[in-house]
Amino acid sequence: MKSVTYLIIISVVWSIISGILEKKRAKAKKNAAMIGLDSKPIKVDALKADPVNVLVKSLQNRQPQRKIAPTKQPEFASMPKPISAQKRKVEAIKSLHKENCPLPPKVEVKRESQAKQISVLFKNRCNIRTAIVLNEILGKPVSKK
Repeated sequence: MKSVTYLIIISVVWSIISGILEKKRAKAKKNAAMIGLDSKPIKVDALKADPVNVLVKSLQNRQPQRKIAPTKQPEFASMPKPISAQKRKVEAIKSLHKENCPLPPKVEVKRESQAKQISVLFKNRCNIRTAIVLNEILGKPVSKK
């Protein structure tokens, strides 16, 4: 079945290509008739040359490539030295909270370490049971352990 499909595709493509070639030949004949040339095709003898000789001659005739000179880095004027941290005093950051505002100011809460959070969590028996159940649910299945 595939070979029949390929045969049909090839025949359609060949018919399109042959139609294009016929149109080009007809156009060439028409142009030759307008100029006054004969409709006989002109024979051109193929040049028979050794490919090695052709390559050598093409390399000999090649123009040398220009070498790009390395560019110099631009010289910048000496930049002023930064002021050291010891000489400059750092001012305290002022609070943006207004006193008359009804909302309380945001106070940063220091977070405890994760180990301390877990130890507080396991002080209660209910939390231990919850942790065991979550471990069973979220862990690997028993068949894969």
